[in-house]
This record gives sequence, structure tokens and C-alpha cells, in this order.
Amino acid sequence: MKSRSLYLFLVSFFVACIINVGLFPLHHEEPRRGIVALEMLYSHDYLQPTVLMEPYFKKPPLHNWLTLLFSGLFEGVNEVSLRLPSVFMSLLTALAIYLLSRRFIGERRAIFSSLIFLTTWTILIGYSTKCEPDVTFTFFVFLSIALWYYLFEKGKRNLAWVSGYLFSSFAFLTKGIPGFAFFLISAFIALFIRKELKSFLSFESIVGIVVGSLPVAIWMFSIPFEEAISSLIGEVTSRSLTSYNFFHALKGIFSFPFRYMAALFPWSFVVLFYFMKDRERFGRLFEDKFLKFVALVVVLNSLIYMLSPGTRLRYLM
Repeated sequence: MKSRSLYLFLVSFFVACIINVGLFPLHHEEPRRGIVALEMLYSHDYLQPTVLMEPYFKKPPLHNWLTLLFSGLFEGVNEVSLRLPSVFMSLLTALAIYLLSRRFIGERRAIFSSLIFLTTWTILIGYSTKCEPDVTFTFFVFLSIALWYYLFEKGKRNLAWVSGYLFSSFAFLTKGIPGFAFFLISAFIALFIRKELKSFLSFESIVGIVVGSLPVAIWMFSIPFEEAISSLIGEVTSRSLTSYNFFHALKGIFSFPFRYMAALFPWSFVVLFYFMKDRERFGRLFEDKFLKFVALVVVLNSLIYMLSPGTRLRYLM
């Protein structure tokens, strides 16, 4: 019965998103996403993204492939076909949160977690209906971490490592290098808690790297490798501390908690309220192994963004 309520909410969310999804003209970065998709159709080169026929490596092509898929269903590249991938990825992420977490935190908390994701400001008001790769990236990063943890706990380690690196590859093909970084940090945390860090060098892990990373390897060696890797590294370093002066970097670090609270509004304030109301009870939640893992994943992965003054709110999904 409880799961029916979730599915009803997901359907309602979908309807609310698509009613006017094509009403507003493309803005900000959306026209560029559309140009990349159009040029792929024009050139029939689906591996090499271009903007005005010049190579564009700042974002790998997976999100563009999704927009092209929807473009085939909606008669061309337009506001609707460009934005629908974000709508569907928002719903798929919420569903994945429910399905993969209920074993560890129970049905009720899993449903609530799914609803929280969809009703944060960044998703509900921000990027669930925009032609941006961020929600797609969030989906693949979540699957890489959550599915790996789920399968690892069930003793299916071969499958865990392959799925972890495979979905990290899809995340890489969506937004680049951070796709692997988040998975590796999260896996390190889980293995550290279990006192099994040697598993990183296990046969299962090596097989996972080789098999799971094949999509990235195939794409990288199908395009100008040096130009692509240089651009992808530059995309990361351009937002890091090294690219800003001292005061700008300091401002970014100190403003990060406030930007984080804004990105997760209103639930960030709900959590803060309950933390201030009953710190002892709040602290006992993390006696649970799974919740401790989730808390450490959030904190340590957030450090990447805190130390990157160029971070945008949409990166904090």
C-alpha cells in the first residue's frame, strides 16, 4: 500500500513536469546542448560532439544520445525532446533510491528518501525540466554507488565491481572525470568501514575495472584522445582552488555550506531543525552501519565541491 502512494506521486510528478515542458524557450546552456544534438544528426558522427562544427569535449556525448533518442520520438530537436531526458532521469533516480535502499532502512524510510530527492529545490524547481546533463549524471553516480553496495552486501562481489565501474563509465560519458571519482571515494569508505581495503586490489575489482570501463575506453579511442583528455582535465581544474585567487577561493569555501543548504531546500532546514532539537537522538541514527556509510559518503564527496570554488548549485544533487 505504501509503495502505491510512491508510484502515484511519481506519476503526478511526471504529469506536472510535462504539462508545460516545451512552453519556455531554451535558455542558459540549453541552446548549446541542442546545437550538439543537431550537429550529431547532421554529421552522423555520434561519438565526436561538436559546437558550430568545432570539436567540443567539455561534456562527453551520452546526454546528447539521450536527447537524440527523444528527438526521434518527438519529431526533431526541440524544447520537449531536449528536456524530457531530465524528467525521466529524475523519476528513475527516485525509483532507484526506493528500490535499493528499502533493504537497509525499511519501506517507509525508503519511500520518504525518494520523495525528499524529488522535492528538493534543485530538482523540483531547478533541473528536472531543463536540458542539462546533471540529473542524468546523478542517476548514474547513484547507481554506481548504491548498486555496488547492494550487491557487495549480498556477497555478489564480481557483479558489484562490474556494475560499479560500468555505471561510473556511464557517469563519465555524461560529465567526465568526476563520474569515477565519486564511486571510488564511496567504495573506499565502505571498504574502510568493513576493514577490507585490500578488496580494491582483488581479482574481482580488477575484472570490474576492465569490463566496466570498456564504454569509456571505446569512446576515448574513437576520438582524438589527447585533445579529449586535456579538455576533460581542464574542465575539472578550471573549477578547483588552483584556478582562483586566494580571496575568491576562501569565499567559495566559506559560502559552500550556505549554497549546499540552498540546493537541498527545504529538507536541509528540516534536518537542521531536528538536529538542533535532539542531537543525541540524531546521533544515534549513525550507529547503523548503512546510515554511517551514507553520512560519510555525503561528507567526503561534498569536500570535492567545497574545495572547488567554481561549483554550481546544480552539482549538489
